[in-house]
Order: sequence, then C-alpha cells, then structure tokens
Amino acid sequence: MISYVPQDAWGWMIATYLFLGGLGGAVGALGIGIDRYVKRRPWLGTFSAISAFVILSIGSILLVLDLLQPLKAIYFFRNPGSWIFWGIVAISGFMAATVVYALPHIKEWPLMNRIAPYLAFLDRWQHAAGTVAVVLGFTVTIYTGFLLSTVPAIAFWHSAALPLLFTVSAFSTGCAYLLLTLWFIPKHNEAWLTEALERADAVLIITELIVLGALFNTARCCPMGATYSMHFLLSKAGFVVGFLLLGLVVPLAGELYAIFAGHHPKHHKLSTTLIPILSLLVIIGGYLLRQYVIQAGVYTYPW
Repeated sequence: MISYVPQDAWGWMIATYLFLGGLGGAVGALGIGIDRYVKRRPWLGTFSAISAFVILSIGSILLVLDLLQPLKAIYFFRNPGSWIFWGIVAISGFMAATVVYALPHIKEWPLMNRIAPYLAFLDRWQHAAGTVAVVLGFTVTIYTGFLLSTVPAIAFWHSAALPLLFTVSAFSTGCAYLLLTLWFIPKHNEAWLTEALERADAVLIITELIVLGALFNTARCCPMGATYSMHFLLSKAGFVVGFLLLGLVVPLAGELYAIFAGHHPKHHKLSTTLIPILSLLVIIGGYLLRQYVIQAGVYTYPW
C-alpha cells in the first residue's frame, strides 16, 4: 500500500522567501532594464532598484529565520555545489549592483547631499552596475524556481516545468508591481509604459497557464506522488479560486479588456480603475501559487 507523507521542513516562510525572491529579481530586472535599454526613466530605475533591495532583504531575513540554527547560515557559503550557495551569491551580487546603480540618482536627496562628494566615483560605474543588476535579476528569479526542482524525493517538485512556472509568475507579479506603482504616482504614469506593462503581463499570464497545464500533464503521467500533489492542489479552494481564477483568469480578462478596449474614451476611466485591483490580484495570486506548491510537496512510501 502506498502512503503519502506531506513534507514539513518548509513552510510559509520559505514560500514567502521564494515569492519575494522572484518578485524582487523581476522588479529590479524590469525597472532597471526599461531605464537602461528601452527609454531613459531614471526615477523608474531608481525606484525599482530600491524596491528590489528592500524586497530581497525581507526575503533573505525570512530564509535565515526559518533555519533551526540561523547563526549557521554561514555554512551555505561552504558548499559551492548547492543551489542555495549560488542563489546567495546571485542575490548578494544583485543587491550590491542595485545599490551602486541607485546611489548616483539619490545623492541629491535631502540628507544625502552631505555625502554626495563621496559618491561621485560611482557615476562611472552606474551603467555597468545597471547591466549587472538586470542579468542577476533574471538569475535570481530563475533560481527561486530551481530551488524546489532540485528535491528529487518530492516527485511533483522534481519537474522541469516548475522552475519555468515560477519564473514566468515572478515576472508577471513584477509587471503588476510596477503597474501598481504607476497608478499611485500619476505624474509618472505615461501611457506607453502602462500599455507595455499590461501587454507584457497578459502574455506572461497566458504563458503561465500553458506552463501550469504542462506541469499538471507531467504530474498525471509521472510517479503517483506527483499525481497526488496535483489532485491536492485542485481540491483546494485557495488554489483554484484564489490563484487560478482570481490570480490569473480575472486579471487576464481585465488586461485584455484594457488592451483592446480600455483606451477608447468611453472605457478609459473603467480601465484605469481596474489597474490597481488587477495588479493586487496578480501579486496575491503569485504568493498563493508558491504557498500551495509548498503544501503539495509529499514523500511517497511503498507501504
């Protein structure tokens, strides 16, 4: 008789860490990438860099607190063969790059002008730091997906589709975060940027649905533990309603409406009102995805 035992080593803190890691990496890569390689918008690059640094700092604190012996986190650096080691290296490098990129922009802020002369040397490194931040932002986002897939004892996690799902979800929540930011800062809310983010997020959500279907199809045809995890997810209202319906389908419908009809004068006001609601749904859905995937991890025993 086969029995399924839920894993209990990873809980909500790891789910939150994975969510914040993906969100922080995506926000930094998107915002800085737009500023450096699409159209110069220093405020967007700076805001994204600061946001990414804060988000990843909170996520890193949760990871350390989740350890039974947090002071032994230093041992992560002694195992270069593990994903956690390379993840920490990527996160540390990314956070350092965001600081070097953002400081030249904020040196004129109140209280910062006193140390501005000491930051002048960073100007020559800002462009390089932006490029490094974009590359490492992508790396951090991808890493959060690979972290679970390297656990072969849990069949549902040990899938090539899971890292892709988490990566696409992270960039979708990153787009939603920037859309929400633009809504709260109307003076910077340019039509071309909002439209570009809406279109990107719609494509990402469609891709996410396709990858999720591939993950479930793989689970259905793979070891029974993966099938059990799939049925577990589909039996949870939080996953089906909270993530699938409210976190994916509803935002996709709203964004398609905004793309194809929202810019008409008759529909523009409604389209603008929907932006913060849809963005919040996408962000909450991104967290629920990771929370339920963590819960769906089970060990399979042949007795």
